[in-house]
Amino acid sequence: MGLLPLERMNQRITTDRSDSDSALFNSLLLKGELIAKLTTAGFVAVVQEDTDRHKYTHLHQLVRADGLGGWTDVLDALLIGPSSQLLPQNARAAHVQLTKNEAVESWQHRAVELLNECLRCIDPTTPQLGNRIQGRQWFRDFATLRNRTRGHGAARPSTLSDACPSLEESLGLMEKNLGILNQPWAYIRQNLSGKYRVTYWMATSDAFEELKRTEDKRLPEGVYVDLGDLHQVELIESDADASDVWLVNGKFTEKNHELLSYFTDNTKKRDSSPYLQPVQPLPPSETEGLGRLDLSGNTFTNLPPVPSGYVPRRDLESQLREQLCITDRHSVVTLTGYGGIGKTSLALAVINDLMERDSCPYDVAIWFSARDVDLLTDGPKLVRTKGVTIRDFAAEYIKLTEPSMVESGDKKTRVEDYLATQMGVDSEHTGLFVFDNFETTSSPLELYQWIDTYVRPPNKVLITSRERRFTGDYAVQVNGMNRDECYSLIDSVAALRGMGKVLNENYKTQIIDESRGHPYVIKLILGELVRNKHQRKVERIIADQDRVLDALFERSYNRLAPAAQRAFLTLCNWKSSVPRVALEAVLIRPKNEIMNVDSAIDELLDLSFIEEFGRDTSESDVWLTVPLSARVFGNKKLRVSPSSVAIKADSEFLQLFGAVNQRNNLQRVEPRVHRMFAEAARRIEKRHIELDDVVPILEYVSGKFSVGWIFMAELLEEFGEPNDQGQILEYLMKYVENPNSQSYPASQVWRRIAMIHEAFGGLNEALDALVQVTRQPDASVDELSDIANQINGLLRKNAINPSWDKYVKDALIQDAANEMENNLENLNADDCSRLAWLYMNIGDKYNARRVASLGLDREYDNQHCERLIERLEGNWRC
Repeated sequence: MGLLPLERMNQRITTDRSDSDSALFNSLLLKGELIAKLTTAGFVAVVQEDTDRHKYTHLHQLVRADGLGGWTDVLDALLIGPSSQLLPQNARAAHVQLTKNEAVESWQHRAVELLNECLRCIDPTTPQLGNRIQGRQWFRDFATLRNRTRGHGAARPSTLSDACPSLEESLGLMEKNLGILNQPWAYIRQNLSGKYRVTYWMATSDAFEELKRTEDKRLPEGVYVDLGDLHQVELIESDADASDVWLVNGKFTEKNHELLSYFTDNTKKRDSSPYLQPVQPLPPSETEGLGRLDLSGNTFTNLPPVPSGYVPRRDLESQLREQLCITDRHSVVTLTGYGGIGKTSLALAVINDLMERDSCPYDVAIWFSARDVDLLTDGPKLVRTKGVTIRDFAAEYIKLTEPSMVESGDKKTRVEDYLATQMGVDSEHTGLFVFDNFETTSSPLELYQWIDTYVRPPNKVLITSRERRFTGDYAVQVNGMNRDECYSLIDSVAALRGMGKVLNENYKTQIIDESRGHPYVIKLILGELVRNKHQRKVERIIADQDRVLDALFERSYNRLAPAAQRAFLTLCNWKSSVPRVALEAVLIRPKNEIMNVDSAIDELLDLSFIEEFGRDTSESDVWLTVPLSARVFGNKKLRVSPSSVAIKADSEFLQLFGAVNQRNNLQRVEPRVHRMFAEAARRIEKRHIELDDVVPILEYVSGKFSVGWIFMAELLEEFGEPNDQGQILEYLMKYVENPNSQSYPASQVWRRIAMIHEAFGGLNEALDALVQVTRQPDASVDELSDIANQINGLLRKNAINPSWDKYVKDALIQDAANEMENNLENLNADDCSRLAWLYMNIGDKYNARRVASLGLDREYDNQHCERLIERLEGNWRC
């Protein structure tokens, strides 16, 4: 079987063949366009990212190409232009097919020759082919044929009829032999469970099959081609059912561009925003390393200066400085946190300060920057990325240090090895290597593993990243500024911009609270205040910053697994801090697709989309909250999410827990559990929700907070069916099975269990439940006496019941008697009579007389003890 889009196209050709030769010729031209676009899209997909953004340049051209000529221009650039050096090794065979000079006997020459015959049918002046051609000529000649017929020509039907056989044979040769079209292609989609659904377009492959068994990889949904690694083909769209295939088809505007299905003629629109960036060279970043090594103290470095207006963050600076001064361990240190939270500024401040000290342990400090966006006060600005691959950084190191051992002719193959040596135990100098904006490198995981493999003490690597997946040997988490630091930042910006008249203390407090101490968000708010000369609601200011939100979150959001995206949007839709257990409960309810919620939440924490509080107090009192800027971004995504209806339903269940809007109002979660059940009961009673819908959520919460089982039993007693007693008993048993149950007296629960068992004839179980009350460590004498009275009453009512198991019954009664014996000195006469009757019920008349006599000693005229002794004496005489 061939590639799926071409197979579908062949079906259309079969249909049009029976219509007319003109219809057949038209379909063959469409197939040729499809082959040209699939080939070009495949080569663009496998081009490696580089600092000159060649791949983006090609994509920029293709989404704007309104004719096939634009596609052939890009294909030529991919095959023989600078981009050809960026093709991976596994694509070389496909590349050679189209760039090698081929002789007459080759399939490439035959395919071009047949196309040349078609052209001569249309235009007899078309020159003959030479003895050698390159395969890429086929695409240029096909574009010419297409333009002279379907595009701008008016060929006669007889001419088209004569051209059809040659054209069809030529297309068949290309379809059968083009390497890029005969690799494994597939459409992949990650389910909420974390597993991938793979819809093959051609042959299977190990890489695609591995996706079905893993949850670790994060690949966006889409079409992929396997050339050793999986490469997304972003110029093509389809779906998991392969219902249709659309390719980019021009008609570009700033809002959208067109995609076309070549075998159904259906079109659709796609967002153009990813392709609005300029292709011209970008300016350097403000934090790009210097192009030379300067001496700072006793250290050679290319570090840029500390950004102006930096506000010291003493605690974080002290923590990072301590780790950088340690050279015998913690070889990889990471600074993680939100975009714009101040990681880069913190690193520069600490390292520059360290180099000025005589105690600095480093001979050289190298700054590698992968930053592609500068977050400026007037918004994010695109900048030139200095490096994105291991080779980029190694080449930069060699350029800075100019080592004589690396000969110019050998640099291409030895640059990575040389950097690895300088980071390892054989390095000549103690070095600090800083990788800034680590998450924007072309393959962060591969780069991290390379660093971890080669760095050795006393050398050290410092990574700044938005992702906590790269925690290294020691991680410093950079969160928002504390209040004093926020005030310092606000006051310094206000003084610089003359904002004293429009900035009062109440608004400062509002800025700090709403921004959660995020320095970049604070600067944006203050910048808006300068421009408008009046105060606006902070949330409204952030909501207006579309470019800022995209710069802070878009890239990381696209890397989230579907389950993590779902969890994030659910939190954004409910404007409140949420107990972690609450989010887990609503997301695993049966009406949702199965997903790994724990993994989703952890991923959101790793990528700094949400914050977690309370774990240092208790594992069960963990709260999740979404900072304002992230929530506003999430709400924008929520408006276009296909899961918005399900997310709204999840949010309605979250409302059962109530709203907590401020971090400092967070409390223990357990009291919220009682509120949740009370609210659920209220909504069930008013028929706003059904009991069956809410039970799985409440059961999950009860598994985390055992007091919930008590409330589950009460809810079922109130709204359940008469035959739910077995389920009620199961809930009550789950509570008493928990050894840490302290919220609700276990003795009362055992009494309820005994009552239910007795009502349904479970006499042994009822007796066991009553005896369990006496075993509770906090059972009082009064409680023991009361239980003994209940046991005796149960035995009287069921004296001849055939369901009794005498051995079990006597053993349980003996246990209850022993518990009372342990408190014998505190028993009054009535208590003694009840204990004596326990002995009577197991036939122990000796102990019954002994305890009854003790009761009379304590109250000489106690009627219960007197009657028991009289009965014993009467039985004795008998």
